[in-house]
Amino acid sequence: MRRSRGFVVVNGMFGGRRRALRVTSKTIGTRANTSLNRSGQHRSQTVKTFVAQTADQWRKWLDEHHDSESEVWLIFYKLHTGVGSIAYLDALDEALCFGWVDSLVKRLDESRYARKFTPRKADSRWSTINRKRYAALKAAGRLKPGGINRAPTDRSYGPRPRFQMPARLPRYIQTALRKKPAAWRYFEGLAPSHRRRYIGWIESAKREETKARRLQEAIRLLSAGKPLGLK
Repeated sequence: MRRSRGFVVVNGMFGGRRRALRVTSKTIGTRANTSLNRSGQHRSQTVKTFVAQTADQWRKWLDEHHDSESEVWLIFYKLHTGVGSIAYLDALDEALCFGWVDSLVKRLDESRYARKFTPRKADSRWSTINRKRYAALKAAGRLKPGGINRAPTDRSYGPRPRFQMPARLPRYIQTALRKKPAAWRYFEGLAPSHRRRYIGWIESAKREETKARRLQEAIRLLSAGKPLGLK
């Protein structure tokens, strides 16, 4: 075992058939940082872990390492052990404050599991829960520079639909389709998602003449029993 930049480096294993992270009792401590070897057939990779009993300890680690480390596995003790451990949501809030986020979860043994935390990538997608928690942290003035610099962006909402999908069939489209029985029958037989796609394509036109032209094109395709295709 050796110490390096505040980390306790030990020999261990991350993975195997049970996907378990084996840590000896000597590596566990309130402020212990451990690095374990992830063994494979062709290579060995260092895996860093951290144990925090309180949010203060986790916050201190993030303050010291958020801009220098690429990942850490935060170890949690299960409730039945009676061992003090930071609550997950508290850990998430502290991570968001510094621009980090959690991802993978690995079972260690009957008493512990580890959750991977990494710096959030620019324009990465944000879950609804994380957006709400980030907004609350911002309102409370808890964000650190790292968290402020990794705020949600327009791109982090994920790819926007090419056109909106109205829930109901507009009356002018229904009237035009009913005038062409073949088109109406084919339209009625489409799956709801395909019907909405036709409607969305027509309705997304900004100019009335474009909307009218798309409606006529839709009627032509529907009358011929053809799908909309890529638009």
